[in-house]
Amino acid sequence: LERAEAELRYSNSAAAHELRTPLTILKGRLQGIADGVFTLDDDLVSLLIGQVDGMTRIVEDLRTLGLFNAGTLELSVIDTDLASIARAATDLSADALRAKSMILDLDLAPAPVAADPARLHQVVLALIDNAMRYAPGKPLAIATKLEHGHGVLTVTDNGRGLSPEALRNAFEPFWRDEESRA
Repeated sequence: LERAEAELRYSNSAAAHELRTPLTILKGRLQGIADGVFTLDDDLVSLLIGQVDGMTRIVEDLRTLGLFNAGTLELSVIDTDLASIARAATDLSADALRAKSMILDLDLAPAPVAADPARLHQVVLALIDNAMRYAPGKPLAIATKLEHGHGVLTVTDNGRGLSPEALRNAFEPFWRDEESRA
C-alpha cells in the first residue's frame, strides 16, 4: 500500500509537471493578447491550438493509464497490419520530422497481427516523438516484417541511447531520465 501510495503521489506530481508548461504558455499568450502585447493572428492561434492539443494528449494518456491500472482498459483487438499502422503514423509525423531535419527510412513489409490498431498507432507515434526529441537531425528507420509467423515492428534512431539505470526505469509511468529534463 505504501508503494502504491508513493507511486500515486509521484504520478500526480509528474502529470502536474507535464501540464504546467503548456498551461503557462497559454496563459502568457492569452494575457499578452488581452494586454495588447500580442496580435491574435493565424500563427498565434495555431500555437495556442497546439498547446491545447498537447494537453489533450496528456489528459488522454492519463485516462488510458488510469483505465489500465484499474484493469478496465478495453482493447479492440482485430486483424491488422503493422506496416499500415507504421505508414499512418509516419504520414502524420512527416512535417514534424522534416522540421527536425530527420531523414526517414521506411522498410514496410506486410506484417499481419491481431492487436488494437489505435493503441499500436499510439505506440508508434510515441516512439517517433521520442526520436524527434532525443535524436533530432539524425536518421530514423522504421521497419515491419513477418518473422517466424510473428509481426515485427522496429523503430531505430541514432540517439545516444539509454543508460543502464534508464533501462531499468524506462517503462515506469511518467519516468524521465534526469538528463532529458535539461
